[in-house]
Amino acid sequence: LSKDSTDISFTIDLSDQEGHTLTWTFRNKYIIKQSDRVLIPQTGIVMYAFEQNNKGTGYSFERQSVIMTSLADSSEVDMYAYQEVGSGDALSRVWNTQTGVYFIKNNSYDYARATYNSLVNTYRSSNGYHKVDKLQTGDIILVGKGTKPIGVICVQGVYDEPGTDLDRYVFDIKYL
Repeated sequence: LSKDSTDISFTIDLSDQEGHTLTWTFRNKYIIKQSDRVLIPQTGIVMYAFEQNNKGTGYSFERQSVIMTSLADSSEVDMYAYQEVGSGDALSRVWNTQTGVYFIKNNSYDYARATYNSLVNTYRSSNGYHKVDKLQTGDIILVGKGTKPIGVICVQGVYDEPGTDLDRYVFDIKYL
């Protein structure tokens, strides 16, 4: 199947020799577990390092979108660009979390061929941390909560421009 779930209905009609009938319908939703599936990316996500001019510095995995960290509820800030107070305009190259997300930097993971099984197996066999640092273009970062992976990120660009207005991270993400 092309989807991982489907609705199935069963109808049973019973009748006896005297003409009495009974109809019973059973409807349920079933999850179809496929052996594996390729993960599809969301591309070109831009997360800024400094929250200026309505530019989002955080990311919500539930919403699958960039958010304004200062305006969002902390339960939505799964990932954000951490900047130490008083660090000037230097890009910290650090992502942190407010929701207990684990980050696993694994640049040997094959992002291009990421599948459900490869991501689950790699995530579960790795040690995660609540922040990731020394970010650079080409980094591959697995993300999850507890023992459950959420997805994998490929950092497409890390930009530390003069000043702070255009300092940003550009990444793609593949969700389970």
